[in-house]
Amino acid sequence: MVKVVFIIDSLRRHGTQRFLAHLVRGLHDLGYEQSVITLNSASFPNIEQALFSAGCAITRIGKYSLLLGGLGWWRLVVALKQLKPEAVMTMLDFADTLGRPAARLAGCRALVTSIRARNLAKPSWQRWFDRKTISWADKVVFNSRHIVSYGCQNEGVRNEQVVVIPNGVEDLRTRTGALRSQYRQQLGLPPETLLLGSVARLNRQKNLALLLRAAKKLPAHWPWRILLVGDGPERARLLALGQGLGLSDRLILLGERDDVEGWLAAMDIFVHTVCGKNSWTHRRSRGSASTGRTGSS
Repeated sequence: MVKVVFIIDSLRRHGTQRFLAHLVRGLHDLGYEQSVITLNSASFPNIEQALFSAGCAITRIGKYSLLLGGLGWWRLVVALKQLKPEAVMTMLDFADTLGRPAARLAGCRALVTSIRARNLAKPSWQRWFDRKTISWADKVVFNSRHIVSYGCQNEGVRNEQVVVIPNGVEDLRTRTGALRSQYRQQLGLPPETLLLGSVARLNRQKNLALLLRAAKKLPAHWPWRILLVGDGPERARLLALGQGLGLSDRLILLGERDDVEGWLAAMDIFVHTVCGKNSWTHRRSRGSASTGRTGSS
């Protein structure tokens, strides 16, 4: 049985963690033995449950341990030596930075790194270090061909390392009709109401304020509402902006939800507002995948 270890920053309910949950489920069905090492103890119960259901053991290092003179990093090395995996995959920034040298020192046979977005905010010291260690990876998996050039130019990835595997999603289009009716009823929406929305972490990069400002220009006599699914540091600012624009009675903030597919099906229009140079990447690899599986516009 092939043993695989995944190293990831945390088990919060974000896109990469959801991807990991799908990945381990598929590998479990193929007979792989899997473990997950998380550098930060922060986690979400449903992500943990998905990993446990796929037979994954979870090892937590903890961010404070990582800061105490490198103690946490040595714990990571020891954990890898004890697990003796045939392959290690690092996912997210600090997992790449700390996981690659740890896997190399532990003598792991194969190392795979995943680059899933253009991280233009990565500190210069970390980018320098990552460029020094990227050559230790046997393969670098990208979730979109649109960020391969970024990886080669900024992260030091070589062409022979590149593997592109788009995000996999379940096809729920046969259920869309039932889901749409069910979830719109939960909001008390009449059939004629136009529902615009987005599913995202509420941070500045998602640029959801643009959606509110654009919606303000829609005809006031139309029956339309805005639905935002997700949570984050921008929640209070978005609520205040909605109130300032006179949209309080049209804006619905649901917070974090597990049943994202149902809320996507309820939307008439999915709106993508991510700002910055990585906006195209997000649209292609995440936004379009999410809406495509439910049939939203």
